[in-house]
Amino acid sequence: MKYHIRKTAEGTFSIYDPIYKVGCHLLCGNQRALLIDTAFGGELKEAVRRCTDLPLIVANTHVHGDHSKGNELFDQPIYVGAGDLPDADRLSAYQSLIREGTRVLRERYRFPQSLLACVNRRYVVDPTKNTYLPLPEEIDLGNRRIDLYPMPGHTEGSVIFVDEQTATAFSGDAIAPTTWLFTDPATRIRRYAEQVESFAGSVGIQRIFPSHSRAVLPFSFVGDFAKTLRDLADLPSVHIPLRWDYGTVRIATDRRSSICPIRVFYFDFQLNQ
Repeated sequence: MKYHIRKTAEGTFSIYDPIYKVGCHLLCGNQRALLIDTAFGGELKEAVRRCTDLPLIVANTHVHGDHSKGNELFDQPIYVGAGDLPDADRLSAYQSLIREGTRVLRERYRFPQSLLACVNRRYVVDPTKNTYLPLPEEIDLGNRRIDLYPMPGHTEGSVIFVDEQTATAFSGDAIAPTTWLFTDPATRIRRYAEQVESFAGSVGIQRIFPSHSRAVLPFSFVGDFAKTLRDLADLPSVHIPLRWDYGTVRIATDRRSSICPIRVFYFDFQLNQ
């Protein structure tokens, strides 16, 4: 698995998997470096070491397989948001969703079994392979401080990393053009909207790197995303229902965004207070 490495600022690198379209970010200080997410692993450690030989802190924006499968390549512990610390019930619900989703794809849409087996293998997380600790409020890299903003929504423990030095936020899947909310039954859209609205009021941030795109989004995108969530909470009837065997899923598209369309997938019960 070859990664594409791109320097996005001084001491800052985007490490992107072009096959599975997921990115990690490496932030270097003068004493240590922070790796945000580990994708599916593969040759990620070699890619990181092409950028720096500093001692490494490894953290996940959230503990979905496409952001954390590479954790086992690195020295432990791995830091995650408190709401994503491996919990048997939470992981069981998520893994049940993945398995049921692949069953629907196989039976209804005739997806090849080999492809679906790959999905199950890559996205189902084994919590015993790593040691996890909760993220602190900030991470000190020496001459560079990274602030952490909890953003429950995509998962209960999703976290956004903010680097004042480069005026950049690394949002994982918490703020992105396409966000899947039904991977965490705890999500409620109104609460999520409030969290994003609060973050939209942050000062000093100019750009956002989501995980599943190489595009850099202007910080104004956060306001568009918050408006999308608020519309879902207040005007759910205007959105188009898509039904599958696991339950009712809706997709909302905010066509008012001047930057790009925003799509949010969710279960109906997530509209409840």
